[in-house]
Amino acid sequence: MRNVVVYIFILLFTHFGFCAKNTGSVKSPETLKGESTSGNDYIKTILLYGYSPNDNFNERYNNAAVINRNIANASLILEFDDLRAKYASFSAKIIHCDYNWEKSNLAEMEYLEGFNEFFINNYQISQNTKTPYYHYSFKLPKTKISGNFILQVFENQTEGTPVFERKFRVFDQMIGIDGGIIPAQDPQYWKTHQQLNVKIDLGNYNIAFPQRELKIVIRQNQRDDKLTEIKNTNLVNSGRNSFSLKYFDSENLFKAGNEFRFVDLTSSFKKGQNIQAIKLGTPDEITVVTQNKRSNKGYLNAYDNDGGYIITNLENGEIDLNSDYMEVKFTLNIPYEESGNKPMIAGKLVDWENEELDFNPNTQLYEKTLTLKQGVYDFGFTLKNVNNEKIDEDIYEGNFSDTNNTYEVFIYHKPPGKRSELLVAYQMLKNRQ
Repeated sequence: MRNVVVYIFILLFTHFGFCAKNTGSVKSPETLKGESTSGNDYIKTILLYGYSPNDNFNERYNNAAVINRNIANASLILEFDDLRAKYASFSAKIIHCDYNWEKSNLAEMEYLEGFNEFFINNYQISQNTKTPYYHYSFKLPKTKISGNFILQVFENQTEGTPVFERKFRVFDQMIGIDGGIIPAQDPQYWKTHQQLNVKIDLGNYNIAFPQRELKIVIRQNQRDDKLTEIKNTNLVNSGRNSFSLKYFDSENLFKAGNEFRFVDLTSSFKKGQNIQAIKLGTPDEITVVTQNKRSNKGYLNAYDNDGGYIITNLENGEIDLNSDYMEVKFTLNIPYEESGNKPMIAGKLVDWENEELDFNPNTQLYEKTLTLKQGVYDFGFTLKNVNNEKIDEDIYEGNFSDTNNTYEVFIYHKPPGKRSELLVAYQMLKNRQ
């Protein structure tokens, strides 16, 4: 079959973690959120990531929950801690979804081998920690097909409300993707925006009408609340066997944002970076240096983890089992919100769910205490409008075009005769390596 090259030039206004929400038509139904924790306060540090023997084991926390189905030794791994510190019977179930994260009509036998109930029997007990916990891990089974999936974890049974859910993706690399990130070409946005150029090579992949049949989704910084679907109507023929994505409005534009703040919680015996005070106890209490608004300051180049975290500690022992839990107090120095709008803390440390800060009239600071495992954590601050529930991610963080961003390109296709879309291509792109 003839080789077909599709050129897509995508103007994305993005940031390295904080930008206006733009989910296009991609959504998660209330029954399949993929990130919910059912409000429990005992399951902590939930991680789902792709891993292969060539990866650095200590850096696996940064890996996306995305895996190539055709790499034999690649796996999806789930890890979490149970702070009740006693054995519990956990089991997992896998739900297949279409590209839009709606539950598909596929029977379980069409995407899984065997019965759709997997017992999570691999657990270890924490060692020499003030807060005891059980650490569970689970290697997900291979799926028969590529696409979108949700992992549901239950206690005692696989019915009712899951303890938590996580999204993951499995792909077959049938289409080539290449691209890069450059400053925005429009002078109006070059200080605050970036431009993502993507090249798609169909090679020998059999597709009759790529403009109609392909579904292209962009994700920013591994955040499923930062998904944008590219409209096929924007694919314009720009030559023999090639297409360009042209923008006729601003619906796919994102703000640039800022690098994340971070705190080093790797030790209780010495102050890590951005630690104000340590109070030893059971558990240890850590106070983070009081934070201020950054949107009115200049850009500061700093490495971060796209709003994520890395579990590690400076003491000896196995990181997963010897890292202790701490009570970590965050404070934000801003004027009291007379409007009633709610300052929030954001990041993977709160599962991207934006937890509300409380105003302390004695200190005149907004405060939030979180139970966190030892490690290095990114975080930021947002403002929730109480009238329309919208989250403002710019007010405290600002927008700078130099912000380090990660993008992922997902391409879905529903071949003739198939009952659901397949994930036929995936690529991660960064503006800095």
